[in-house]
Amino acid sequence: MAKSDVTYQESVNLYALARQLQERYYLHLGYIDMDVIFFAEKIGEKPVKASVIETSGVRSPWVRQVLSQNSSHKRYCVAAWSGEWSKLPYPKQEWMMFDALYSIGVTNDGKLRSKDVLEHGIIADFLGVYWRGEDDVPSLLSSEDPLPIPPPPIEHDEGSTIAD
Repeated sequence: MAKSDVTYQESVNLYALARQLQERYYLHLGYIDMDVIFFAEKIGEKPVKASVIETSGVRSPWVRQVLSQNSSHKRYCVAAWSGEWSKLPYPKQEWMMFDALYSIGVTNDGKLRSKDVLEHGIIADFLGVYWRGEDDVPSLLSSEDPLPIPPPPIEHDEGSTIAD
C-alpha cells in the first residue's frame, strides 16, 4: 500500500496524550513546541513492517503532502495507525508517544534526533532494549509520581549530545 492510499485525520486524542506526557515529563519533553506538530491517525491498511506510530519532519515528502492538505504552519507529523494503535495497552501507547515526541529535534525546526543509543538510550536504560516487543510496561501517567527516567544527554555547542 502506498502512502497515498492512507488517509490522515487530525487526532485530538494523540494531541491530548502528548500534552499530558509533556506536562509530566517536562525535563525530557519540555523543549517541544506542540504547536508545530500535526497529530494524526492513519486510516488504511498498515504495511506489515510499518511502525504503529511514527514521527517525521518537513524534510519527508509524505509529511509535506499531509501538511499541505491539513496545516501548513506545522513542522512535524506524529501519526499512528488507527486500528493497531487502539489495540495496544494504554501504558504501551504512552511509551510509544513518549518515544515519538522525544524524536523531535531540540530546535523544533523540522529535524529529528538520531534514533541511536545515545539519543534514545534513556528509554532503553529504563525499560531495556527490547521494550517495543513488550506489552507489559509501566504506565507513565498513572503512577503517583513521574517514573525515574534517566535525564536526557546534555546538548553541547557543536550540536553533539555527548553525555557528561
